[in-house]
Amino acid sequence: MDIDFPIEVIVPGTPISLQATGGRSKKQWKDSIVEALRFELPKDCFLSDERLDVTIYIFPDGEMEADLDNVIKPILDAMVKVVYLDDNQVDRIVA
Repeated sequence: MDIDFPIEVIVPGTPISLQATGGRSKKQWKDSIVEALRFELPKDCFLSDERLDVTIYIFPDGEMEADLDNVIKPILDAMVKVVYLDDNQVDRIVA
């Protein structure tokens, strides 16, 4: 079964930057994204091999000190092998 795009997920919390120290919090953030995606996707869906656009809305709990590109990268990485095969399939990002 193919993924029926668009998909929308909500992941509570302030995003973790790619540059953040402490790998545990980065892993927890990615795990939260994966869990939210798997909840929305059918269990038997195939990974997309199509070219994709990704839109990300960020509503942080507090002030974000990280650069936007460093916040987006862990989100895209978390989607690999859950939504798409590789993040090089993403043609456009709106954030």
